[in-house]
Amino acid sequence: DASWGERLQLFVEGCYMNCSVYLNGEHLLTHPYGYTSFAVDLTAGGLRLGQPNVLAIRAESRGSNSRWYAGAGLFRPVSLLAHPALHLAVPGGVYVTTPHIT
Repeated sequence: DASWGERLQLFVEGCYMNCSVYLNGEHLLTHPYGYTSFAVDLTAGGLRLGQPNVLAIRAESRGSNSRWYAGAGLFRPVSLLAHPALHLAVPGGVYVTTPHIT
């Protein structure tokens, strides 16, 4: 249950392909690739807190265009993430390296 000041983000780990995300009938994003994850900020997309919302994901695959996955649709988990309004949004995570250790 999100409160005011939080951001809700939909994280799709895998959808083949041409995935479009809709919230309450409004198109938020189209992700054209089939093998990469993506995220969309539902709060900025018109999420109505404390009210019913309708979320839809449409996947469209035309013709034979893949040698690994012949179908279309969600093939990895989909998560709803809640973040504070102020947070680091880093696709793929944060990595620290130590090229020189003394």
